[in-house]
Amino acid sequence: MDALNPRWTRLEPYSRDPSLQYGLNAEVHDPLWLLARQWQLLEFWGEDAGSPIWADLNVTYTPITRYHLHPQDKPPSQVNVVGQTLNGSVPLETLVEQETVRNAEGSFPPLRLAAEAGLHFLRLLNVNGAGELRAKAIADFPLKNPLTDLTEEEKKRWDSEAVRFIEVMSGRVPDGRLLRAGVQSWSGVPTQHQAAVQATIKSWGTWYDRLFYETQDSSWVPPRLEYQAMIAASTPKGEVVLNATEYADEHLDWYSFDAVGGASLGAQLDDASKIDTDPNRKRTLSLIPTPVRFPGMPVSRYWEFEDAKVDFGAIAAGEQQLAHLLLIEFGLVSGDDWFIIPVTLPVGTLCYTDTLTVLDTFGVPTTIPSTRAFDKKLKDKNPSSSLAPWDLFHLSGDESKTDALFLPPTLGKSLQGKSIEEVLFMRDEMANMVWAVERTIEGALGRPLNQSEAYFRSRKEKTLPSGGPDANLIKLYKLASEVPSHWVPMLPVPINGNHLGLTTGRRPKGRVMTELWTVNQSGKPLYGEEVPREGVRVSRAYQYTRWTNGESYLWVGRKNEVGRGEGSSGLVFDQLVPPDTDNQKPS
Repeated sequence: MDALNPRWTRLEPYSRDPSLQYGLNAEVHDPLWLLARQWQLLEFWGEDAGSPIWADLNVTYTPITRYHLHPQDKPPSQVNVVGQTLNGSVPLETLVEQETVRNAEGSFPPLRLAAEAGLHFLRLLNVNGAGELRAKAIADFPLKNPLTDLTEEEKKRWDSEAVRFIEVMSGRVPDGRLLRAGVQSWSGVPTQHQAAVQATIKSWGTWYDRLFYETQDSSWVPPRLEYQAMIAASTPKGEVVLNATEYADEHLDWYSFDAVGGASLGAQLDDASKIDTDPNRKRTLSLIPTPVRFPGMPVSRYWEFEDAKVDFGAIAAGEQQLAHLLLIEFGLVSGDDWFIIPVTLPVGTLCYTDTLTVLDTFGVPTTIPSTRAFDKKLKDKNPSSSLAPWDLFHLSGDESKTDALFLPPTLGKSLQGKSIEEVLFMRDEMANMVWAVERTIEGALGRPLNQSEAYFRSRKEKTLPSGGPDANLIKLYKLASEVPSHWVPMLPVPINGNHLGLTTGRRPKGRVMTELWTVNQSGKPLYGEEVPREGVRVSRAYQYTRWTNGESYLWVGRKNEVGRGEGSSGLVFDQLVPPDTDNQKPS
C-alpha cells in the first residue's frame, strides 16, 4: 500500500502461525477411529510402555586356566589328564597351531634357519667384544654339508639353489641348532672373554627362543586333517571342559568349542587366583541402555519415510531359514524400540549372568530372566511340548554347565605369508582311487618348491636302445602308465570293519604327507569321509601377530580348505603303445 496514494496492490491471506503450535499437534480428523484400531490390534494390552534408562548387571566370570593339545584315541568324554597352565599370554590360534620349525625331521633339513641363527651369534660376539672367538665358534659348532652323506639318487631331489647355498655356507658359519644344544657348556673360552661370551649366550638364547613359537608336540591330527584341543576352567558349577574339534580354518571362536561332560583337565580354583587379581571374580555393572540404530529401521520423526535402500519386507525366507526370519523380526517388530547394553568383560573367561535389572522412565525396576531359563520353565510346565530352550550364544554339549558366555582369547586378524607347502587331496573316479598331490613342499631354504616343475625338469626321455630284441617292435606292452612322483596314491583300507580308510602307497616328501605316512604305518589311516568329491587342500604357511600384552608371535600354521573337485591322473593299465611314445601324463 502506497502511503501518498492509498490503494491496495495485492491482497492475500497469511496461512502460517508463527508459533507452529497447530502443526506440532499432529491432529487427525477422526482420532476415535485410530483409537478403535489400536484396541482392535491389541495395542492397549501393553504393560511395559516405559523406556529403559538404567541397568544393573551382576556377573561371575572364571578364566580359562588349563589346556591339553595332545589328540586322544579315546572319546573326549573319557579324557582325564592334568592339562598345562594357560594364563592368557598367548592367543589360542598360536597355541593350538604351533609346530616344530627349526628342528623338523623331513627330507630337507631347515639349513637356512640354522645358518641365520649362527650368523646372528657371530654378530653378537662382535658387539660384545669377543670377535676373536668367531673361528672357534665355527669350528666347535660347524654347519655341515648333508649332501656328503647322500646317494646320487637322493642328491637329485635337492634344488640347485639349496645346493649352492649349503656349498657356500657349510664350514663358514656355526649351526644354530648345535649352538642352542651345547653353547651353555662351551669349553675352551679364554678367561678374558668369558664375561663377553656369557652375555652373548644369554642375549642370543633369548632371541633364539622367542623368534618362533614352536613345540615338539603338535595338536594336528593327520587321520582327520584337522586340529584338536581342549581347554578347561573351574567355575561355580564345577570344572567345565571345552573341546575344539574340526578346527582347520585359521580362526577359533566361541562356536568352535563344545562342552564335554565327564572329562577333566585338572582345573582348580587356585589356578584362577594366580591369573586374576579379583579373588571373588564377580562384577556389578551399572550401565545406560542405548537405542539401537541400523539402516532401514523405522524413523522417529513425523512425516518421514524410511530409506528405501533397505527393505526388510522384501527378504525371501522359508520356514527353515531361521536367521532370515530373526533378521526380519528384529527390523520390523518394534524396530525403533530395541536397546543395547554395552558390557566389558575379561577376555579368556566363562561369564555367568547372575541378575539383570532394568529401570524404566516410570521408575519401575524389572528383573529380566534368561531366555533359556524362561523357555525351560515353560518346558517343565508342559513336558509334551516340542519347545526347546533357545539361546543365541549358548555352547552346545553338556547342558548342566554351559549356561555361560564364552569370550575366547582368540585373534581378530593376523598376517599370513605365502604357503610353503600345499597338498591337494582329490578323487579320481576313472582310476577308482584317491590321490594326494604334493604340489608344493618346503625346501632346505624354507622356501616352497614346486614339485610339478621339479618332476618334469628332472624327468629323462625314455627311448628304446638302437639294437636288441625290441628294436623292430611296432607296439610295446606297458602294465601301467607313468604317474608323476609327487602324486601319492591313497589306497583303501577298512577301519574297524565299518568305515573306509585311506593309506599312503609310498613314502612322500613333504611334512604333511610324511606325518600321514608315519601314522599310517602304525595302523591309523586317513578317514575316507575327510576327502569328499570336491576334494581337500591342506597348506602350511607362516603366521605373525601381536597379542594384547604387546608380544609378537611368529609360527607355522595349517589350513584345510575346499579342493578343486575331482581330477584325473591319466593312470591307464594294459597299454600297447609305440616304442617312441611317452606315457600319458595328468593334465
